[in-house]
Amino acid sequence: MQLTIYNGSPRKTKANSDILLKKFLEGFCKNDETININYLAEKGKIREFVGKFQNAENIIICFPLYADGMPGLVKDFIENLDGMQLYPEKQKIGFIIHCGFPDSIHLITLERYLEKLSRRLGIGYLGTIMRSQSEGLRVTPDKLNRKLFNNLIKMGKHFRETGKFDKTLQQKIKGREKFPSSIIPILKLINKTGLWDVWWNKQLKSNNAFEQRFAKPYEMEKS
Repeated sequence: MQLTIYNGSPRKTKANSDILLKKFLEGFCKNDETININYLAEKGKIREFVGKFQNAENIIICFPLYADGMPGLVKDFIENLDGMQLYPEKQKIGFIIHCGFPDSIHLITLERYLEKLSRRLGIGYLGTIMRSQSEGLRVTPDKLNRKLFNNLIKMGKHFRETGKFDKTLQQKIKGREKFPSSIIPILKLINKTGLWDVWWNKQLKSNNAFEQRFAKPYEMEKS
């Protein structure tokens, strides 16, 4: 089976997207010469990436949630597919999307868009694999993510054998969709302590953005 993959993370090989893809490919057969991996963050290759898409049979695009949508480089790639001659009788597309939020409900709207996108492109829709709590994958030991990784490996193997995503595995990989209402008061209490802000504040400071954390660049000025 021919498989063309697009990694849409700005972090390239240092991304959580890359970790998810490698586990999927471990099950699919990572040494198979029919696998073609493309990093959309590589500059000056948009035409090459688009050309490969046109000739691909099975396509998977993996990227993180950015501002309730997708990274700009993924959007740019998708827009460059407009008007392309595709082949619905042999082409299929699937997606792997993820976010750092503890619940996967943030990904639902994006999933619906991706399904609609496949229809607009006129090619088959394989489905969308979703995963929340992905931001820590790069910094946590593999043993803490063993269950997730095993399910991704199983998914890759299932896809190789059937050409489809396993729906049961999709649900297992997806994780919790949203917190039960009984836990919300506890979460609000924890939030007041500021503990959840420690890591993010550290990131803001390291990027010299801490002082602008409450900025509203798109807010209309009052006349």
